Amino acid sequence: RCNLQDIIRKTGTLIQFPAGTQVTGPRRSAVMITGAFYSVIEAKKLLMEQLPIFLMFDVKQDTAFVNDTRLLTQIMEKHSVYISIKPKPKQCCWTVVLKTKERNTPNLYLARNDLIGE
Repeated sequence: RCNLQDIIRKTGTLIQFPAGTQVTGPRRSAVMITGAFYSVIEAKKLLMEQLPIFLMFDVKQDTAFVNDTRLLTQIMEKHSVYISIKPKPKQCCWTVVLKTKERNTPNLYLARNDLIGE
């Protein structure tokens, strides 16, 4: 597990996020990384790997895996993803949300394939 302070310590950089009230528009999501050139590159790489990534899709109401907690737990453990399933009663289907870190993106798609049987 790696957090912001670990990245700062590991790379010797300073990572700053502007206060929410100071920045508007496209620069609102700006991050400033200060340090030696290669340290900044490494800090950016490590920071990007920590970003959450989601994959959402809908499945029919009668889809078998929706109520199979054993299968869902196995897939979550196997691929290091979190799976959330919520009903959409008005549309007679379920929304499946898979979440992981950016560095684990390939496993996100493998987990999806395991769920839908591809």
